[in-house]
Amino acid sequence: MRLLIFLSFLFVNSYQLIAQYKEIANFNLKSLYGKTFKTSYLISEENPVLIVTWSKYYCPPCIKMLNRLKDQIPLLEQKYGLRFIAVNVDDSNKFSSEETQISFLKNFVDSLGWTFENYIDIDQYFTKNFTETTPFFLLLKNGKMHSYFISYKTTIENIENALNHINTNERYFNDNGLPSLQDEAHTKHILNQINDSIWSLKIYEEEKLVKEMDLKYYFPSFIHGSHKEYYDNGVLKKDYNYKNGVLNGKAIDFKENSTPLIEGVYKNGKIDGIINYYWAKNGKLKQKFEAKEGILLNVQELYDINGNALEIGNFKNANGWLNSYYDNGIIKQKELYNNGKLVELITYTSKGEFITRSYILNDYYDIEKHSEVIYHQLKNALIHNDFSLLDSSIFRITFYSEAYFNDSSKIAKVEAKKLKLFNQFSQINKIAIQKYGIFLKNTKFENYKSIIDNQDMSKTYFEFSIVGEDQSNFKVMVKLNYMKDGKFYIEKIEILD
Repeated sequence: MRLLIFLSFLFVNSYQLIAQYKEIANFNLKSLYGKTFKTSYLISEENPVLIVTWSKYYCPPCIKMLNRLKDQIPLLEQKYGLRFIAVNVDDSNKFSSEETQISFLKNFVDSLGWTFENYIDIDQYFTKNFTETTPFFLLLKNGKMHSYFISYKTTIENIENALNHINTNERYFNDNGLPSLQDEAHTKHILNQINDSIWSLKIYEEEKLVKEMDLKYYFPSFIHGSHKEYYDNGVLKKDYNYKNGVLNGKAIDFKENSTPLIEGVYKNGKIDGIINYYWAKNGKLKQKFEAKEGILLNVQELYDINGNALEIGNFKNANGWLNSYYDNGIIKQKELYNNGKLVELITYTSKGEFITRSYILNDYYDIEKHSEVIYHQLKNALIHNDFSLLDSSIFRITFYSEAYFNDSSKIAKVEAKKLKLFNQFSQINKIAIQKYGIFLKNTKFENYKSIIDNQDMSKTYFEFSIVGEDQSNFKVMVKLNYMKDGKFYIEKIEILD
């Protein structure tokens, strides 16, 4: 239930086009005959080497793929001098011993008629260091990475397409990210080595330049230096600077007419300095923020689309209330910050109607706080026997979209749910009097306890005891639920006998 908050607009995600894959180190592989090899020994030769990972237990498609390829691999080995190496990445903990693992996998490989080289990743290097491990294709020459791709749909033609460009600086890929023929390619990569550690990569889609960047190494490849993206018409879309894979320096997003949308300065991946937002419709300044090491400190300027100054709130030095607005100048959200952390959020429709109030703890919805607030409101409403004293956002489903407010069928469902809950509410007063002889306005509310399940809101509820003047008592259970955008509401109220 991770919360997407207003500040998320401040932080541009680093592109991980290739950065999610780390460099292949010199780790150990065990052959199916029990001999250990260093990867440096296996990949150092001049001829191309293709490493393919597979799993017996969690990647059945990998096995089907290798079965498809097995009869054609010898043809590639003969034509290109290719060395084809399959690496099993199954967890060694599934086996009682290393000998058992080797024997099991050897029998399995033999039963499938796989004659290509097979090894076991006994160091679990791929599992520990790669985001995706199967089936991972790594094409190398002279011990250096040439290209890689991940798909169990890989065909022998895809592999041959990659091999045909192994001596060039061009790589061609189809819509699925697999190596393709040049005239069938959706994406083209042009890679040039600038020096021992810096590579320049240009990416084309349908012959149009869409990205260009400097990489520190091709594998591992994290962006180091300039990173640019382009619209279909060739106009610059993004102009970022990176250092060792994280944003560092100036970063600008542009409209298609080349006017800026967002511009700011980053340090070690965090916004650090002034960041400006501009209205997309006319390019006028919308917001001007000051941040330090990723923490919003101050909002210096805030304007509507016509350039009129808007009320910021009392936000200052990372504390207080901060307003954000719809295009029509109506407040959209009020956000309360404590030392740069969002702790409370109030939302409104574009007509100014209240939607909901949310409490936040460490960027998550604070369910415990919500439970306590709902409990105190419910307590007050029960004492006065007045259902209307409940905050509207906690006894009915509400929606951000005004389309819901204008849809009679959806309003009917909301009202039906509201009526059902009202009947449950009314029953508490009736049962309290009829069964327990308790008048709620003369009672104590005790033993509040909440049961919170962050993973399954259907198991989240709170309960409390209502104690009469003669100490007779009964327990009430309130089941909670929430909409995906964080609006909590009462799902059910019942008396526990």
